[in-house]
Formats: sequence, C-alpha cells, structure tokens
Amino acid sequence: MEVGYRGILFKHLYIDMDAYYSWYKYFIGYKIGAAVDTQTKSTVGGNYHSITLNNIYRVATNSEDIVTTSGISIALYYYVGKYIAITGNFSYNKLDRHGSTDPLIPAYNTPEHKYNLGVNARDIKHFGFNINYRWVEGYYFEGSPQYTGPIDDYGVIDMQVNRKFPRYHSAIKIGVNNLLNKEHYEVYGGPLVGRMAYVTFQYGFNPQH
Repeated sequence: MEVGYRGILFKHLYIDMDAYYSWYKYFIGYKIGAAVDTQTKSTVGGNYHSITLNNIYRVATNSEDIVTTSGISIALYYYVGKYIAITGNFSYNKLDRHGSTDPLIPAYNTPEHKYNLGVNARDIKHFGFNINYRWVEGYYFEGSPQYTGPIDDYGVIDMQVNRKFPRYHSAIKIGVNNLLNKEHYEVYGGPLVGRMAYVTFQYGFNPQH
C-alpha cells in the first residue's frame, strides 16, 4: 500500500511526499550452512573432539513467516526568485521481522534514516551551481559470511558548477563529490570512498530542439 501527495504550496514551495507499507509471504533471504567434519581422539585425560569446517554455504531461501517493510519520504523545494532553489529531502525505511525466530538473513541493507540539504541555481547569466550535503545513518550490512558487519554514519558535501555556451550549443560542468574527502565505507568489506572530481562537456547536435 502506498499513499502520497505532490503539489505547490504558497506559490514558492513544491512538496513531494509518500508513505508505504508492504508485507511479504515467502520473503527471499539467505541462510548460512556448512559442511562439518568431527573427529574424536582418545588421550590420557579423556576424549578430544575436533571440528573442521570444510565449506560454508550461503543459500537463497524463503522466509517461513511474514516480513513487512514500511517507510516514508518527503522532498521540499523552495524557490527563491526565478533562479535559486533551496532543497531538502528525508527518508525512513524499516524492515520488521516481528520477532520471528526464523534464521533468515534478509540482507535488506538500507539505512533507516537519511537526508539531503542543498542549494542550487540555474541560468544566472548562463552560470549555475549546486551544493548539497547528504547524511546516511549507520546500519548493519548483511552480505556473505565474511562481508557482514556495521557501516558507520557518514555525511559528505557535493558541489558542482556549470556554464552554458548557447552560441556553441554546449555546456561544461565541473564538480566534486565528497568535497572534504571524508573517507567512509558504503559496503562492508568494500573500499573506502573518498573525494572524486570530474569534468563533463556536453554538445547538442540538434540545437533547434
């Protein structure tokens, strides 16, 4: 089930919001198994037991119980004059196993809370820019057995400037993701994510359109 609203309020405020609730029978997740060898050896002090894991398996399977997900999202755009907009969005997402003892590993891998705040401008004498702060709440990442663990909170700033050249039907953009080079993990067991700078050039082959 999903319900939402989209519209313009007070002439300058655009709002887009929705909420959802989903429930799943036979939700697909993973279970962990292993091939195990056991040996018993007799010693002077008694018997000694050893266990050897030959292989570990991660098998896709279905939940035995009902699993639900729910969430909300809201995005706001406030226009200051003709060229500048202040933006913000927030989302909440939750997977609920309702106390099930099923050993299913859902691998939902979605933070409960995250938001963005930004300012952007366009077509100010052919110039434009975008500054955005994005924050993600830490969560427990569930992957394969060796790639399962916590992801910490992180917040980064992205920035971009652009210039249009109408006479030449082209534009250039220069931007930086993670401007302050705040290194963080987005996937457990993955690489640290740092600063990335880029330059793009666009040319329109059909300027009349």
